[in-house]
Amino acid sequence: YRTELLLEQALTKKNTSALLRNATVHTIREHAHHVDVHFEYEGKKHIAKAEYLVGCDGKNSSVRRQSGISFKGQHYPDTYIMGDFTDNTHFGSDAAIFLCDKGLIESFPLPNNRRRWVVKTDNYVDQVSREQLTSSVLSRIGHSIRNTEHTMLSSFGVQKLLADPMVKGRVILIGDAAHIVSPIGGQGMNLGWLDACDLTDTLLQVLDSSFQADALLNQYQKRRVHAAKVAMRRAEMNMMLGRKTNTPFFRKSLVSLMLKFPISKLMAHIFTMRGIERWPI
Repeated sequence: YRTELLLEQALTKKNTSALLRNATVHTIREHAHHVDVHFEYEGKKHIAKAEYLVGCDGKNSSVRRQSGISFKGQHYPDTYIMGDFTDNTHFGSDAAIFLCDKGLIESFPLPNNRRRWVVKTDNYVDQVSREQLTSSVLSRIGHSIRNTEHTMLSSFGVQKLLADPMVKGRVILIGDAAHIVSPIGGQGMNLGWLDACDLTDTLLQVLDSSFQADALLNQYQKRRVHAAKVAMRRAEMNMMLGRKTNTPFFRKSLVSLMLKFPISKLMAHIFTMRGIERWPI
């Protein structure tokens, strides 16, 4: 909510009428030099014209669907539960990751003295209970959050999906409309920000030199597909390390090696998704 508020405030400073909430797009029609977007707003039908249409409307993107762009991938077997609790740890502003024999536990700081706990489960949990989450944290890492308040409980599965293509004519996809990566590692949103930054620079070049538009957009697509695939591979590694294991010795040995300098510096960059636009892994 706060992120959206900050973005909305910045946008309205530039153009007070740019943002239309609760508008419904019905049809997208591409022409030789522009795109028409037919939409309904406050009971009236409208047409917006633009040189390019950017679809950043999430996993269930209407722009992607109406443009006939495929969105393929796979579901992983990994499932998790999570909840936001009053912070009673000594972690401060640090995130904590526990690779337990029975599965991963992650703990992230939130504003207003709260902390998010993520717990690996054996199966998908339809109805998450406070007791299930708190008992899992206690049994795996010996820390009790039972006497704290919570504001959210949920469960989730994991999948990876990639739009093909990300650029189709004058329609461009970014963010979750273009790719879904595992949230383990917490970089899906950052990947979307990088899409937006890259596309901003690319469109400025396109509009300044339209004769190179196809080449510039093809290069943009190659960069974004590469970044998405690298993020997917890294997220898969993060999930693998966090799975339940019957051979904890091997994982502990591997992690011990990864935590030694200078490998630790490299692994920190990989885990936090740095360099996804430049590195091959």
